[in-house]
Order: sequence, then C-alpha cells, then structure tokens
Amino acid sequence: MTKNATMSAEQVIDELPKLTPADLLAVRRKLIEIGEENEGVAHCDAAALEGAQLLDQMEAGDVPR
Repeated sequence: MTKNATMSAEQVIDELPKLTPADLLAVRRKLIEIGEENEGVAHCDAAALEGAQLLDQMEAGDVPR
C-alpha cells in the first residue's frame, strides 16, 4: 500500500485481527483520542470501550459469564 492510499472502514476492520495486542492497544488509544474531540462521540466510545474491556475480561476468564 502506498503512502497516499486510503482504506475503507471495512478494510480497516478486516485488518484488525492481524494486529498484535500492542498494536490493537495503540488503535484503541487513538480511537479514544479522536472520540474525545467530540463529546457526543466520546460518550459512545466510552460505552463501547467498557463493553470491549468486559469482553476481554470474559475471554481471559476474569469475569463469570
């Protein structure tokens, strides 16, 4: 992919499973940063993040299902 190429949201989402845990964390942090620029989006992002963190805990066996 060239420097000026763009990816659709679907392409980005398709690539996420290929990322390392550290890269996924960096993506999450960037999404939070972008979301904080818009208060309404920030609230939705916070709720989504809480859900994702709960799923992570469930997958790790830290929370009963």
